[in-house]
Amino acid sequence: MDRETQISVASLHLIGVGELHKHWGWFVGLSIQLVVLGMMALGSSVVMTLATMVFVGWLMIGGGVVPAVYALTCKGWSGFFLDLLCNRWSLVMLGLAAKNLPTSEGKA
Repeated sequence: MDRETQISVASLHLIGVGELHKHWGWFVGLSIQLVVLGMMALGSSVVMTLATMVFVGWLMIGGGVVPAVYALTCKGWSGFFLDLLCNRWSLVMLGLAAKNLPTSEGKA
């Protein structure tokens, strides 16, 4: 290894230190906000569980709908029907997962 490479590898941890010093207040504020939100999440685990379920559900919907729309825009592609079939299968699995969600009575 030559001298320039050794110096640049040895000083990698210093990249961005100037920006960190310039915006340290934002990092402190974000840290305080994350601690407060974490304590609120620990205090209301039922609400956070429901919020997480809704968020993951929307991710699943997006994971089925967006690729299906994309497949419709690529009609000239030779694997169009395979792509469309896979996305429809994803939407079917999403529907089955939504149908089998546990209810407040404890029955699925």
